[in-house]
Amino acid sequence: MKKLIALLPLILLFNVCLAQTSEDFIAMEYRGMSNLIYKIHVTPDRIVGLRVNGYISVKNSYGIGYTVPDNELNNPGAYVNKNLESAYSGIDIDSAAILRLDEENFIIEKSAIKELYHSKKKKFGMGSYPYSGRIIIKCNKTKGNARGNRDLILVGEQDWQSILELMR
Repeated sequence: MKKLIALLPLILLFNVCLAQTSEDFIAMEYRGMSNLIYKIHVTPDRIVGLRVNGYISVKNSYGIGYTVPDNELNNPGAYVNKNLESAYSGIDIDSAAILRLDEENFIIEKSAIKELYHSKKKKFGMGSYPYSGRIIIKCNKTKGNARGNRDLILVGEQDWQSILELMR
């Protein structure tokens, strides 16, 4: 019991560092035959995508990409590379500085969104990975969002209705 009490501050610190806020969610986006994992942060005016992992692969991938352990498939946080995520520590993620940290990061001004909706349509290539549908963002290409339209796959179990409402 004494050991557990002694570890309590570390356990609490660990949970605070990894915690998602109600303004964040985790999404995958396809890149041809590959994919990226983003931590999406939503502010009143913007949707900010921070790349927090590279290629996620299915089982038996012969060492290519990252495979999420079976017992963690429903946990969106399990798809995040904590080392990549920590690179954003101390940086104002609502600023253009995040675009310089990783060319895959993006900022979408909410005022530039033409269409925003949830799709339950099956996404080809997801294999056995569970997901909570997709958030589709239709918008023009901008300096902060060079790709334009986004198809964000909500990995694991996430409340898509709350996420969609937050993004509006």
